[in-house]
Amino acid sequence: MAALFPGYLQQLKTARFLTRSLDEALEKRDTCRSERVETYMNTDHVDVGPHYADTQLAEIFLHHRVLIVPIIEDDRVAGVISRRDFFRALAEEFVGS
Repeated sequence: MAALFPGYLQQLKTARFLTRSLDEALEKRDTCRSERVETYMNTDHVDVGPHYADTQLAEIFLHHRVLIVPIIEDDRVAGVISRRDFFRALAEEFVGS
C-alpha cells in the first residue's frame, strides 16, 4: 500500500488494528466471548457508486477499515468489492504498467 499511496500511511495516527502477537490476539478473543457484539461492530454506513475513482475507494478502505464496500446503483446493491480484491487488482495494475 505504501508504494501505491506514498505518504498516506504516514498520515495514519495509529496502527492499533495490527496485532502485535498471537498471545494478545488469543487473549482478546477470550475476553470478547463475554462482551456484546455492539462493542466491536462498525456503525459507519459506507457505500459507493459505480463511478467512484480508485483513490476514493482506497481512502474508504483505509479510513473506515472495512473489508467489503457495497456498490449502489439506482438505490440497489449492484455488487460488492472486497478490500483484498481491490488492492490486489490495484497492485497488479501498478506492477504491469
